[in-house]
Amino acid sequence: NDFGPIEPGCGCMCCRTGDGGMGITRAYVHHNASKETVAAHLLTIHNVWYQLNLMREVRQSIIEDRFPAYIRDFFAGLYESKTEYPAWAVEALQGVGVDLTVDA
Repeated sequence: NDFGPIEPGCGCMCCRTGDGGMGITRAYVHHNASKETVAAHLLTIHNVWYQLNLMREVRQSIIEDRFPAYIRDFFAGLYESKTEYPAWAVEALQGVGVDLTVDA
C-alpha cells in the first residue's frame, strides 16, 4: 500500500517521475517481487544508480578537500546514533584516518 518511490529523493530512472523517469513505487516492487523478475531488475537499476551517485559525491568531496566531513554527514544521515554504525565501516574508515566516533 506504499505508493511512494523506492527511495524518496533518489534521482534514478526508477524513482524519478517525469523527465524519462518511470515513477516505480514500493507497492509495485512488492507486488512483482514474488511473481516476476522485473522487480529484481528495477531494484538493480536503482541500486547501481545509488552506488554511482554515492561515488560521484565521494569523489567530489575528495576534490574539494572535504571528504571526512562528507562521510561523517553521510553516516549521520543513515543512522540515528553513532552506536548503530557498522563496526566494519568504522574500522575501515579509521584505517584511512577518518574516525566516525568523534565529532569533527
